[in-house]
Amino acid sequence: MRRCFLHIGPHKTGTSSIQQTLHFELDDPDFEYARLGVANQGPMLMSLFSAEPERYSGHRRRGRTEAMVKAYNLEARQKLRQALRGSDVPNVIFSGEAISQMRQDGLEKLRDFLNRKFDEVTVIGYMRSPKAQIQSRFQQRIRSQPVSLELDRLYMGYRRIFGTFDEVFGAANCRFFKFAAELFPDGDVVRHFCEAVGLTPPAIIRRSNESLSAPAIQALYAYHHLLGEGDGRQFTPMNFKAAAEILSRLPGPRFRLGSQLVDPVVAANAEDVAWAEARIGTTLADAPDKGNVAFATEADFLDIAARDLDALEELVAAHGGLPADRDVGAMWAAQLVASLLTAVRNGARVTRQGIAS
Repeated sequence: MRRCFLHIGPHKTGTSSIQQTLHFELDDPDFEYARLGVANQGPMLMSLFSAEPERYSGHRRRGRTEAMVKAYNLEARQKLRQALRGSDVPNVIFSGEAISQMRQDGLEKLRDFLNRKFDEVTVIGYMRSPKAQIQSRFQQRIRSQPVSLELDRLYMGYRRIFGTFDEVFGAANCRFFKFAAELFPDGDVVRHFCEAVGLTPPAIIRRSNESLSAPAIQALYAYHHLLGEGDGRQFTPMNFKAAAEILSRLPGPRFRLGSQLVDPVVAANAEDVAWAEARIGTTLADAPDKGNVAFATEADFLDIAARDLDALEELVAAHGGLPADRDVGAMWAAQLVASLLTAVRNGARVTRQGIAS
């Protein structure tokens, strides 16, 4: 009997740590992380099984033309066939956050493909609390674009995503869990995932934490709302991604949105939250968070402490030139982020060990 485990994320549920660990560290004769040559297999599977792969945001961010997408899919299809043809391991794992964003027709194509190759297919995914997922999506968006403090669009419908997998793959074949450290072995989602599929965790578990500190979020907010409308057009999404990686080194408390911003959105989606809680058999409510600074107004975002400005200046100076004239407060933070983006565009690059120019 041959089994497939399809891990769908979504974003900000420890997915990168799971992928990095399985891709680089898995060493078990009964389990294999599908040998597609990448840790995050979502973009490849999204492109292969979507009805309109050229519309996939990952391709658009990289400026791929329709011909380039066809070439990408040809290579990806060959890798997928070779990976499955050359393996007789009884348990194969696929993982990609982008899978959770696939339309139903694409998921049906993916399901049919996997059902032809495996005797059993199990979907695994994690649900963050509504407050946590709104905060994580806010943080993800602000890495590359202005984000409004009207947060309705940041709510990710549980039934829309997880319910679609129930419908396509069958609820009996879908295992969904609450994403909460207190529910995981040693507080570790990688260990929890391994336990869920019956795999002994690898000796080395890789950590991948892409969260930004509150000062880094403030700097990006200042940039987008004070400079970005005109200035940001000269930078590509990949420039923003690299700059955000650098900013992830900026110290400070964790970022948290104020309850007066988030609670109305959660209340407006109470029926959807109730569906999710019934689906996983537990509450999605958060424990009280009293240890982090909450941001509720634009003034909160633009009120950047002098010590945080100094740390940001030091970080930017290590990778490129500083603006000629020092401004004050949030405008100086915005100018520093612009300088960092320029440095990235001109050749500063992120490596596993740090930044090289």
